[in-house]
Amino acid sequence: MNRCFLTIVFVLLAGCAAGPGGIQGVFRNTGDYEVTVTDKTDAFTIEKLVPELGSYFVEFGVDSCLTAEVREGSRSFSVFTATFLTAKGATGAYEYSRPREGEPLEIGDRGIRSADGIDFVRGNHLVRVRPAAGADMEGVEKLARTFARRIPGGPFPPAVFSPLPKEGLVPNSELFFMGPRVFGARFSPELAEALSIGTSIDGVTARYTLQSGEEISIVKVRFSGRTQTVQAIHDFVQSLEGVPMVRPSDNRNYYTIFNPDNTEMYLAEYSDWLLFIPDAPRGGKAQWLFEFALRSI
Repeated sequence: MNRCFLTIVFVLLAGCAAGPGGIQGVFRNTGDYEVTVTDKTDAFTIEKLVPELGSYFVEFGVDSCLTAEVREGSRSFSVFTATFLTAKGATGAYEYSRPREGEPLEIGDRGIRSADGIDFVRGNHLVRVRPAAGADMEGVEKLARTFARRIPGGPFPPAVFSPLPKEGLVPNSELFFMGPRVFGARFSPELAEALSIGTSIDGVTARYTLQSGEEISIVKVRFSGRTQTVQAIHDFVQSLEGVPMVRPSDNRNYYTIFNPDNTEMYLAEYSDWLLFIPDAPRGGKAQWLFEFALRSI
């Protein structure tokens, strides 16, 4: 059965409509603000509100979304919220969809101020606040902080990028994924299928700068156990029939695969983690970084 369909069914069983304790409850009794909910959706109809992001949000486990117009005197603001099944899913969706350019803001679990407005995530909720008629960024931040204070969250926000090595990391290149669609947006749907991303729990990737100045990607994928990890690697290697490679040995516990485009791939497993570099330059220039990342799991 398709994983996306399973996610939607789970969402519906969990109860898509936010009750009094959910995000709609946050909009009640907001003091000087007059709030009008203008639209709301569940996982089946989310693309009505966010057509460019809806399928990705489903992969992160979206439960429900709503939009609202908020008025404070003569000023008005537009607010978009998405509620997810887990805080990790909400954080992943925030990191995937947030503006790439902006100033980090200490709001909720993490947030950003951009030219468009403020985006933040708190607990299971992703929130965007934008200025409308007569509003300025000062008013946007005031409203965003009002909502952030009213949204419940856990004491320890998910550190979704913690599995990534820090040395050589290209800033703002991190990506957390919970399925093949988000992974495929960074790489390709074909690579997502070859690596069995659809059967994984989640994973992370980022760009890294080598000592030579060249950039590569590191991918870490988490499966439900070592058996699943080994099977994913077996299936991937089997799909590379005829491609030259060096297989694991007593001295080197990973694959080195020589791509036709004169790049190298590195592939290894450690317990429930699969570690992968798809685009290393020839000559073993990324070998040290791969071995460091493997030791750090």
